[in-house]
Amino acid sequence: MCNSTTCYHALPMLRGLSGRRSRARASRESRNRSNNTLLYFILAVIVFEEVTQVVAGRDYYDILGVSRDADSSTIKRAFRKLAVKYHPDKNPGDKTAEKMYVELNNAYEVLGDNSKRQRYDMYGEDGLKGGEQDGDADDFFFNPFGRRNRQRERRVPDVSVPLSVSLEMLYNGGVMEVSHKKRVICSRWSDCESKCTKCGGSGMIITTRRLGPGFVQQMQQTCPTCGGTGKIGKPNCKSCPKGQFEQVEKMLLIDIEKGMRNGQTITFDGQTDEKPDHYPGNLHFEIDTKEHDRFQRDGNDLHYYLDINLSEALVGVDRIVRQLDGREVSIQTRGVISPKERVVIEGEGMPAFDGVGRGNLVVEFWVQFPETLTDEQRKGVIEILGKPPTKDETGDGTSSASESADTEKTEL
Repeated sequence: MCNSTTCYHALPMLRGLSGRRSRARASRESRNRSNNTLLYFILAVIVFEEVTQVVAGRDYYDILGVSRDADSSTIKRAFRKLAVKYHPDKNPGDKTAEKMYVELNNAYEVLGDNSKRQRYDMYGEDGLKGGEQDGDADDFFFNPFGRRNRQRERRVPDVSVPLSVSLEMLYNGGVMEVSHKKRVICSRWSDCESKCTKCGGSGMIITTRRLGPGFVQQMQQTCPTCGGTGKIGKPNCKSCPKGQFEQVEKMLLIDIEKGMRNGQTITFDGQTDEKPDHYPGNLHFEIDTKEHDRFQRDGNDLHYYLDINLSEALVGVDRIVRQLDGREVSIQTRGVISPKERVVIEGEGMPAFDGVGRGNLVVEFWVQFPETLTDEQRKGVIEILGKPPTKDETGDGTSSASESADTEKTEL
């Protein structure tokens, strides 16, 4: 056993040993933290490279020669211009042009469709084949467990409205002005907001349900007071006297391209009603062709119904038809025309939407017969065309049978 003096001398030694052990333990913990940090960094780099590899691939924006923030109309115009340039009909036997034409169509199929374009922007070409990842690089750096922030993905649904367009506009192309009204959030609404007292600003509340003795169930749900925003409006706020929303009217210039058809859409990005904590949706105008009083469209062909009189049906037609662009088109025939007979004038139909060629103009003749004729007119027709057949000449057998019976009686 040690005496008290010896124990007192050993105490500083024990304290020194304990300090060295603490420092060693702290050093190990520091190294472990450093190793963990390095591991997370390496893993983040790997994920980033994988995401980059997914996004890398064919650059559809580069193929069409547009920027990544180009709107739908710009993308459509770029595609049409290049499609005309590389169309196989204009480059017969050119394999390079043929390949480029295929790539242009593939690029426009994606960038011309808003949902496909969003997937392509986020995941690249593989994302269009069902290879979406659970998160992107930003999601990993800020949330390495792969739980994505659904809040930022919420979006107001797209809206489609019919757009009544004249056949002349679809034939010639042009720009239409359309007044568009939408609901927007007051620009100073942030001055009228306060923290929700129900959820404390979190947007979520916890509800507890007792299942039995000693058992309870807690459930998280969206706050019914603020709708999940975490904020509520102040009553009678002077910054926004009309409330959170107000209606604005805007003139939209809609580019109508030659040859567009029923059902085709023209898209304006972000032009739907606004909603808190949501991205605005897109506004789609769907072409609806107005009925024309003279022409009917059938694909790229135009049908024109021309009324002619009996004289024209017999001796021929020499008429002028005014085309949808104001030009005069000559309609000439020689010989007899039957009712509903057609004449086809090539290249006078609707322009093709892809810019290559035109349809045909199909003229259908409707013969208008006179309701009455004077005695003099009847004589004139008989002199020219001959006397109409009588009952005896119709071949119905009635007169000939009667004559046969009379003859037989005479012979008896």
